[in-house]
Amino acid sequence: MSHYVLRSRRPLSALSSSATERHGALLRIETDAGVGYSDLHPWFELGDQNLSIQLKALTSGKPLSLGARSLELAELDRQARNLGQSAFAGLPLPPGNHRLIIDRELELNGNAGAEYLQQLLTTGVQTLKLKLGSDWRREAVFLMDCEARLQSFRLRLDFNGQLGRDEFLAFLEALPVSLRETIEFIEDPIPLEVNGWNELVERSSATLALDRGSENLAAHAPWMIWKPAVQKPEIARRRASMGSKICVTSYLDHPVGQVDAMLEAARLMSSGVALEIGGLASHFSYEANEFSESLSCHGGKVLPAPGTGIGFDELLAAQDWQELK
Repeated sequence: MSHYVLRSRRPLSALSSSATERHGALLRIETDAGVGYSDLHPWFELGDQNLSIQLKALTSGKPLSLGARSLELAELDRQARNLGQSAFAGLPLPPGNHRLIIDRELELNGNAGAEYLQQLLTTGVQTLKLKLGSDWRREAVFLMDCEARLQSFRLRLDFNGQLGRDEFLAFLEALPVSLRETIEFIEDPIPLEVNGWNELVERSSATLALDRGSENLAAHAPWMIWKPAVQKPEIARRRASMGSKICVTSYLDHPVGQVDAMLEAARLMSSGVALEIGGLASHFSYEANEFSESLSCHGGKVLPAPGTGIGFDELLAAQDWQELK
């Protein structure tokens, strides 16, 4: 494994109120069949065990669910590397992506904010995802102050389950109709509890998106947020068959994990499942590193790095690999 640190300008969600450093590990899985690479990036705030526990579980041969997915993704990479070709060969690229807004004051206000948003439009980005939930009153006022600059975009709001039902309803009521009409979906406004969601649907006309949660909630959330780092493709395929719109996103992890998610999305599309605009441009949420600089975007799409498997051949070879013991 090779340990890494990702650095963001601001905390990436209301659940990580102060952390601007994210720790994870790249994995190099070597067997008699060859070598495959993947990412292991736990989110303790979302219920994952921390990195050291994840790595110990891998060493013991009893990986936790996150580690098990990392092994499955490394196997996909190995298969393509053994063939000497890109894992994306013959696959459709996932559709364009929203841009995650984590530093709202910097990116939306003032002349710099106007220039930033215009730049996004010129590069093909038409959808913004805003992480909210720390102070819904202040956030409602902020959105209203920025409404004129947001009119060219579709909005996706993510509260990470931080509001109560009445707080969320009050937030919606505070927004003018013109602003509410720009909102494509609202992700996890309240904690994932069946009765609470049922009541919310009855009292709100908002379009809801469900991240991870019971399938009993699926009928009340027409959008599914699919994270291949933690969810198998079969889950997204099943939800699509139920009529849900599928938005694939990274786990806000290393570019290696980001490309893993792109690959799973491409494989799902090749099986006939339609995907909506996704969240696979997450490398912009962190300070640039040599891996993220190997990625490029075209028309809102992220293009995989060149090379075999998931790419990054020379960068992966140059990492300081340490054997897990």
